[in-house]
Amino acid sequence: MFFKKFVKSVLKVLPEIMVLLSSMSYIIIRLVADINKVS
Repeated sequence: MFFKKFVKSVLKVLPEIMVLLSSMSYIIIRLVADINKVS
């Protein structure tokens, strides 16, 4: 019972986590590109 509730809540927040991860990876890629340009 608890596990089913847990899975449902995870599925509810999964899209937000995906958006967060993609935006974070985009920022990291931009930072790495800027650092490579400078050095």
